[in-house]
Amino acid sequence: LQKVSGLYINIHGLKLPVTTDSNAGRVPLEQSQADRTKKPFTPVPLATLANDVTKLCVGRLHFTETTANNMRKRGKPNPDQRYFSLVVSLVARAGDSLYTLASHMSEKIIVRASNPGLFETEANAHWVRGESLNSIFHHGPVGINVESPEDALCVRGNIRVSGAVLQPSDVRLKTDITPLDPAQQLANVRAMRLYRYRLSD
Repeated sequence: LQKVSGLYINIHGLKLPVTTDSNAGRVPLEQSQADRTKKPFTPVPLATLANDVTKLCVGRLHFTETTANNMRKRGKPNPDQRYFSLVVSLVARAGDSLYTLASHMSEKIIVRASNPGLFETEANAHWVRGESLNSIFHHGPVGINVESPEDALCVRGNIRVSGAVLQPSDVRLKTDITPLDPAQQLANVRAMRLYRYRLSD
């Protein structure tokens, strides 16, 4: 028998599907440091208190390699896509060895490089965070229920809008600009037929 010197949380990646040799499919992790460098992840000590829930925060982690076959096929997921799983284990240290007490394995994960666009075969196949707050940027046409959109946004179906749909007006986009008679334009407005209504449920 050996005395348990402490409990730790250990985290590593695992290639799927799992083989009989778990070490062959093991993917080490790295952890970001304050100076933005990366160091191999080491198990984190876990302090437990009797009759209390123990919570532990682990800093940003990175897989040391990416999953295979990340490139899309004709804009669709690759049928040969490979996956990882993230394994979080509760381990006990006894002497110089760690012994697993319990483990939890995540769902399938696709791991790409720092720029996901590197694994897209089409320039318009990915979304990235925009420069303004809470914005998302997409390069190329977007289709909703449309597989081959020809314009910036193509929608097949109804659109429900709670705000306004705005169209910018710029003098640089116009030609043959001539002034109009304000009185005549007011007369045109007065000639419009106006209605009051309520939207049906």
